[in-house]
Amino acid sequence: MLNPLPQDEKSVLVSSKKTGFTEILIGKRVFLREEVHQFQGLISRALNDGETRFLINFHDCQYISSEGLGAVAEFWRTCSESEHLKMVALFKHEPVNELLSFFEIIGLTRVMDGHVFTHPQSAREFLVKTTSK
Repeated sequence: MLNPLPQDEKSVLVSSKKTGFTEILIGKRVFLREEVHQFQGLISRALNDGETRFLINFHDCQYISSEGLGAVAEFWRTCSESEHLKMVALFKHEPVNELLSFFEIIGLTRVMDGHVFTHPQSAREFLVKTTSK
């Protein structure tokens, strides 16, 4: 039996001029329609604020819907087609990570070659390195 999810967990936008990138924490264990709309709103707000480097943190996420995958893939495409926008995805480092495996099965990790991490420090260093170029 699944434990009920807390209703107050939300995705959070963490913007830091100090680090040079914006982190979006996917706060719920599931990434469904409501979370997709929230994710898109956070992205829009950050882009309107002039943010250009993004770390999408899936550390606590255990399930993503096809709509969620589409939103992530769409934002990845937007970033990859722009010379100014960069995005990385961060997943929990664990022996079996079903969410990361799902990204691998559908080919999203291949498309995002070099932009998928399981260690927070590596993801942050990558964004800082690309920021300084």
